[in-house]
Amino acid sequence: MPAPTLPFSNEQLPALLTSLPSIASMIVLRNNFTAKSSMAQAIDSLNCLRQVDAEVLQQVNVNIASGAFFGTSIWVPVIDGQFITKLPTQLLHEGRINGEALLSVTNIFEGTNFVNLNTSSTVRTPSYLANLFPDFGAAQVAKGAVQYANLGSPIDQVIAIMGESIFVCPTYFLLRAFKNKAFKGEFAIPPGLHSDDVVYYFLNQTGGPGVKPSFNNTPFLNNFSQSFMNFVFSLVPNVKWDPSNTVPLQWDRWKSNVPTEMLFDKTGADAPVFRSFTTSKDLLSRCDCWESVSEFSAQGSSRL
Repeated sequence: MPAPTLPFSNEQLPALLTSLPSIASMIVLRNNFTAKSSMAQAIDSLNCLRQVDAEVLQQVNVNIASGAFFGTSIWVPVIDGQFITKLPTQLLHEGRINGEALLSVTNIFEGTNFVNLNTSSTVRTPSYLANLFPDFGAAQVAKGAVQYANLGSPIDQVIAIMGESIFVCPTYFLLRAFKNKAFKGEFAIPPGLHSDDVVYYFLNQTGGPGVKPSFNNTPFLNNFSQSFMNFVFSLVPNVKWDPSNTVPLQWDRWKSNVPTEMLFDKTGADAPVFRSFTTSKDLLSRCDCWESVSEFSAQGSSRL
């Protein structure tokens, strides 16, 4: 699977009812919806909304979504305590999974597309954290700022914060939950942004500019795209279903004590790179930090 997305979930807690825009309360949003739809005086606002033309609702949705903090979503899952009873990270920490094995790939710069790059000269990491996570107190903001202080300029830090908190670290939460039955890859073909890997999965699609892989190298395309079908057949990406693909790929399982990943990249001379590497201890430490503050980020954890 590509990088899993773990947005900020919404629990039915009083403190979250006013934490717009990053962690949107469905109750507050419905009130906003009715107000923006000229239905504020309706006795049954929900039933009234159901009678509205879809195009009107669509425009109202655009108006509300445009007020979200850059890179975040207004409409997020609701942990209602009945249909969905626990937050995702809590379930993963408990090992509550539904699958035999996992193959997951993240991109090297997952967060870039979700950060306003026009703020590169003005953004400050503490204030960014406070805006991204409205329920963070001074202690959580300070803890997060320290974790990213050595990752370049402030804009580099907030790109890493967005990418790791939403995409990268949830991947490692999944890997841990599957214990010794998981494989982890990193897609680094430049620019390595979120979703840049999609065109490398489906090689036969046709369309306009940007649909075809920018790195048109047959050994790379085969080894990357076929690894997923290999996994489907055998739960191991190294066992090839295509006899014509003879390029070796030694992809070891990811284990907490031996966190090995497979890098998919290219050299400056456009030669494919398939290389095992060990997950950064600093990255795993930052992921531990996100799990430790997840009560305040609305991603949840049983470690708190």
